[in-house]
Amino acid sequence: RLTTLMSNLPGMAYRCKNDTNWTMEFVSDGCLALTGYEPEQLIGNAWRSFGDLIFEADRNEVWEGVQRAIADHHSFQLRYHLISAHQEVRWVWEQGRGVWGASGQLEAIEGFIVDTTKQVEAEDLLRESEEKYRRLFENVMNGFALHQMVYDDQGHPCDYVFLEINSAFEQITGLSRATVLGKRVTEVLPGIESDPADWIGTYGRVVQSGDQLRFTQFSQSLEKWFSVTCFSPRQDQFATIFEDISERKKADDRIRFLSEIVEQTPDAILCTDTQFQITYM
Repeated sequence: RLTTLMSNLPGMAYRCKNDTNWTMEFVSDGCLALTGYEPEQLIGNAWRSFGDLIFEADRNEVWEGVQRAIADHHSFQLRYHLISAHQEVRWVWEQGRGVWGASGQLEAIEGFIVDTTKQVEAEDLLRESEEKYRRLFENVMNGFALHQMVYDDQGHPCDYVFLEINSAFEQITGLSRATVLGKRVTEVLPGIESDPADWIGTYGRVVQSGDQLRFTQFSQSLEKWFSVTCFSPRQDQFATIFEDISERKKADDRIRFLSEIVEQTPDAILCTDTQFQITYM
């Protein structure tokens, strides 16, 4: 039964000596899939020693890691590169511990090794993807913030916590990352709960409905006009993408004001281009 169990393990169980060759006394059938060598080719260093399969740059770190664990009578866990019989570089994860005799002497090391290449490659791709989106996140011109909604005892939205912001958020609002992250908006912007814009209620409705919302609103706390897009990426959270449109709003209001004056004046007004063609009357 033990032989059947060993042969079905997705890795290699082993027993070896504590020498620089890691001379194998026993390896399970998983040895072939992991290293490309049959068990009998590694046992007793018949064809190759297991130490030769460890990537040269990793050998010292592996040795020192195992020796520290043995000295402390602890188990060890290691990650390192292995070179297979087909010259394939593989990431492996190993766990093992020393086996001690009745008189306290170290008799052998027993453990288990699995191929983690696909896992490491997936982690690397994930890190690259996260870094790519982090750069995009930090370099977009619009402000971005992710928040966690907070509810009162009746289940009504009453506050929210800043989870993440980008650099544009800091530049647009004047609020620093250190000031807002992990803080409630009522701490960061006291009085916002009384703002006629009802920011908390508006965002609460987005979280509860799951609908995306686009709107233009004035913030009393920041004394700026914002164009905001809000959506809920996951339960009880919402994200905002926004831009400061205060100058645009002032320009629009100025144009509207001048238009009203023009429309209300009793005198005729003509506007022409450089060719004296009438453009407004």
